[in-house]
Amino acid sequence: MSAHRSGGPLREGKLLPRDARHHNRALVLRHLRRSPETSRSDLARSTQLSRITVSELVAALIDEGLVEETGVRTSDGPGKPARLLRIVSGARNVLTCDLSRQEVFHGALADLDGTLLDRMEVPVADAGPDTLVAAVDLVQGLVGRAQVPLLGIGVGVPGIVDEDGAVQRSTNLGWRAVRLGDVLRAETGLPVTVLNDGDAGALAEISCAGASGDVLVVRVGRGLGAGLVLGGELVRGSAFSAGEFGHVRLEDPALTGGGPVRGRTIEQLVQEAAAPAFAGGTLREVFDAQQEVGRRLGVVLAVVVGMLDVAEVVLAGDPRVVTDVTTASMAAEVESRIASDVHHLTARTSGLGAEAVLLGAAGQVLADRAGL
Repeated sequence: MSAHRSGGPLREGKLLPRDARHHNRALVLRHLRRSPETSRSDLARSTQLSRITVSELVAALIDEGLVEETGVRTSDGPGKPARLLRIVSGARNVLTCDLSRQEVFHGALADLDGTLLDRMEVPVADAGPDTLVAAVDLVQGLVGRAQVPLLGIGVGVPGIVDEDGAVQRSTNLGWRAVRLGDVLRAETGLPVTVLNDGDAGALAEISCAGASGDVLVVRVGRGLGAGLVLGGELVRGSAFSAGEFGHVRLEDPALTGGGPVRGRTIEQLVQEAAAPAFAGGTLREVFDAQQEVGRRLGVVLAVVVGMLDVAEVVLAGDPRVVTDVTTASMAAEVESRIASDVHHLTARTSGLGAEAVLLGAAGQVLADRAGL
């Protein structure tokens, strides 16, 4: 049984001429991203492409305004000094949106480095059809702000998202079978990538925060979900619902200190524990709430960590609930339940804050559209 995984623009198998050019173009851009101030000869050596191919690709990228020459390399050796190249980070923008937060949808424009430049938010009320209108309004507003061409649109959504960008189900938004990708493509004429918010957060931890190639990123906020990366690959699941563990129903007295839990989901149990923090209780009430949220997550995540041998768990989401207190409580519970002296878990609180989903969605567009 295979798992659906995220894929960039490069795929295995025989390449058609247009695919080969796309592959080589992405290769050049990636090397320029990793090593700015690089010459054409440097690119030929590092990519193993011919000098003619590199020269043609660089000429096309310069014509498009995506790459520029920055000067010549100082050298005491013979021959003509090499001209140095770099990506023009402001030549294109990516439009990125986060639909996972309570009471407001957030969006931004990002440059080719993935830096968030111009932000915008649209208030949202209860789940239902109006949330789709709000999402479209956010995207249209950001399109109007763009001063340079847009590469595409990336959107992080709480819920199950298929490979066509259709939201199969989002309980928090009140959506079922909403073809969000098609709606936004029709409204803007731009390429659209729609991701589960947990997956977007996991991608951001990998690309922006140096997470390992085996990481579970758990997001606590409007709902409860996770993004899972194993062996450097994002795991989406056979029905695109990997990480949607919040809707699993449990009957475990350990989660509530012996109280009745029949028929309740993990998300309900976590939200119940988090209520004092969301409500702005006293310092003691908030501290206790964060500890209890961590403990309840630890009870559940111990099974996942033990089964998959995940090296790193990152907690992310609403800062009222997700703090180092929450993470320490979760890690202690997981460690107490894994009877192994081999597994060593690294647990941390995400340092990306409220920008994680925006960064992850923008990064996926950059990968899909430019190979970056």
